[in-house]
Amino acid sequence: MKSTDKYWELVSSSNSDPDCEQFLQLLSCISRLAGPELPDVVGTVQLKQAVILLPQCEYVVWGKLPSRSPISPGSTVMVEPTSARSTPRNIPVGCAVTPMCGDRWIPVKVLNPTQRAITLRRNAKIADVFPSLAVEDLPITQGLCRSQCGLSDPPTVSPRSAGDPVQLLKDCGLADINVDGCEVSESCRRKLAELVLSYQDVFSRDKLDCGEAKEFVHRIHLSDDRPFRLPYHRVPPGHYQQLREVL
Repeated sequence: MKSTDKYWELVSSSNSDPDCEQFLQLLSCISRLAGPELPDVVGTVQLKQAVILLPQCEYVVWGKLPSRSPISPGSTVMVEPTSARSTPRNIPVGCAVTPMCGDRWIPVKVLNPTQRAITLRRNAKIADVFPSLAVEDLPITQGLCRSQCGLSDPPTVSPRSAGDPVQLLKDCGLADINVDGCEVSESCRRKLAELVLSYQDVFSRDKLDCGEAKEFVHRIHLSDDRPFRLPYHRVPPGHYQQLREVL
């Protein structure tokens, strides 16, 4: 059904009937942008203050849509890299689907892949916001390619790596986990390494790997569906170093 043109014409069309509009939202898995017709571009997100990006780190920065942009609180929008010429160079912007807030603030994923800190100036244009027609979740299994390759062509295991827990973790990309610091016997250390390998999807292999936990779901129960933003709390200067270590 989704491969036909009539389906997308139906999803992209607006309807004055509330029941029909609710059915279209259920069909497209999004909250549609309110209005007689969908615009091609909602607007360009601009920073309202300067932001410093540390080298080789990923951030979520908040920008604001211009006042002339149409807004529909709670509707689903698509955030993509901007086509403006004044966009900062060497700063990749991640494509993301996010709900629109009534105060025009939009979260944007940015990455600093360079070896030096980069400052994003105030009023810098970093992303374009587009209306969404439909969203579909695709099942993605972390490490699927690795397991398939391992099944088709099993790697050769040296006699040392077969019994060395440190080498076992290193072969799976988990060398940052220190098991030598545990004052336990070698057999317990090996059991710890096997336990870590059985749950290796929840451990990060690099700075951009957030891991994966399938059996734990955290849900925040809200009193209503209205968008909200937590109040801003200023961090004391004496807590800067502690905050950097936590982040």
